[in-house]
Amino acid sequence: MRNPIFLAISLYSCLLLFCFSCTGKIDHNYEKLEGSWIGTLEKEPFPELVSLYIDSALLVKMYYTGIDLHVAKSYNLNTPEITFEVDQPELNGKFTGKLEGDEIKGNFNIGGKDFACNFFKIEPIGLGQISEYVGFYQLEEDHIIQVNPFMLDFSLTPLSVLDFKTGKKRVAFPTSKNTFEAGEKMLAPYPKDFNLTFSKTEDNIKLSLEDNGKTLNGERLAGLPNPKDIVAENKGVELKGSLTLPQSEGPHPLVVFVHGGGNQTRENNSFADFSLLLPYYGIATLVYDKRGCGESTGELQGASFEELANDLKAVLERISKEKSINQEKIGLLGIDQAGFIMPMAASKSDKVKFMVNISGSAKGIEDQEYQACALRMKADGFSEDEINEAVEYQKKMFDFLRGKVDSVAFQLASDKMAGKSWSGYVTSFDKKEWINWWRVNYTCNPKDYLPNLKIPQLVIYGEKDLLVPPKENIPLMEKYLEGTHHSILEFKAANHLLLLGEKRGDVQFSEIEGYPENLFSTINNWIGEQTGLKK
Repeated sequence: MRNPIFLAISLYSCLLLFCFSCTGKIDHNYEKLEGSWIGTLEKEPFPELVSLYIDSALLVKMYYTGIDLHVAKSYNLNTPEITFEVDQPELNGKFTGKLEGDEIKGNFNIGGKDFACNFFKIEPIGLGQISEYVGFYQLEEDHIIQVNPFMLDFSLTPLSVLDFKTGKKRVAFPTSKNTFEAGEKMLAPYPKDFNLTFSKTEDNIKLSLEDNGKTLNGERLAGLPNPKDIVAENKGVELKGSLTLPQSEGPHPLVVFVHGGGNQTRENNSFADFSLLLPYYGIATLVYDKRGCGESTGELQGASFEELANDLKAVLERISKEKSINQEKIGLLGIDQAGFIMPMAASKSDKVKFMVNISGSAKGIEDQEYQACALRMKADGFSEDEINEAVEYQKKMFDFLRGKVDSVAFQLASDKMAGKSWSGYVTSFDKKEWINWWRVNYTCNPKDYLPNLKIPQLVIYGEKDLLVPPKENIPLMEKYLEGTHHSILEFKAANHLLLLGEKRGDVQFSEIEGYPENLFSTINNWIGEQTGLKK
């Protein structure tokens, strides 16, 4: 399965600089315009993050558009008005706005249609200056916020902010050396939503959060012990992991985090936000690099779910040697593809005492792929005829894997498919690595494992999940878990990764708002109940 978050991340590796250096009008009283600005162009199909730098000329950067270099036709810096034009095949339009206090408010006209485009003034500071603010902050007993650098580009390092209570996941931009403003979307800073103010004490950093008309104050939590390196082995494959322990005395309950699809490591994975808080609540965590990823050996491409489940079993065997871990309180938490891997591994190992399954399919791989393809194409505006064509092609691929269609017939179908507008949603005959992956996994079905597990399970779905839609999966999951201690939850408006705000089934940082409110407390409290830390 695709891991859509990596699509958005790769897009952000191409940060673009536009220099508006040709002739333009500059008012001698434009001092209020001088400096750096950050803002949002509310264009279609998703918002654009835009930065301005105004000195003797106008520098503009747009982070999604894809123009390598553009020299504006004209600009006007006559206060309080400001205008500039872009005339390129990728983007042709004109901004018209006014300076209002510390904001520039206006519209960007593209193709005769006006899109709101507004900015506020910032004070760019680098990584070294904001590094002292990094950490977890306790605002109330059940309210923790994490702040980290967000590596935007060489000239500006804002803060990534995750509020574990409200679920907000935003990028906050500096308006001074110790004050940061965040917008209503992750990388859409305008309009402003909340702000953070940091202050130093003799031995710590304090944080003041102003959000929704309320001010909360707190201070940074003490850091956790350094993670311990763990190495597990499965038939010559070394799996490298990191064990993070709480500050309290052990032995500790443990949650092992299991990866979704694609190349995922300890540092780069689809569940990173879910693995952060547990050590602060007395629960150890273990994250490992998938085989062939990070520091783990072996090959990922072509690995079957069975092999990945055996990798997880090897990790569980290795952790059984750790005296710091309570062997009767070990659980699994995974997302996406982990919904196939975890039940397999749990059926092979008596060390798993509970399981949290996020966006895991209750359907077999083949049925899930038919449905996911149709839903993704529908969300992207394809017609019913086109969707049916794509699904019929997929059926031919699976018949080929079953031996019901020969290679010549499948090759012809693939060649015909190559000219279709929907070809990117299916697997072509010449993609041998993916064909081999389907071959070893297409018969996998959770119904072969889930009904046999008697451990407590928490299953979570997002209402707008286009890969694993809850309407189709919840009834099956209820059937498989009947007679066991389980809870199945659906979070409104959340997608496959339980994020809010996206519209097309992938992840665009300029429209993501964060997670559903109380999602993390729901998961953490449930785990606390299974481990005896919360009653």
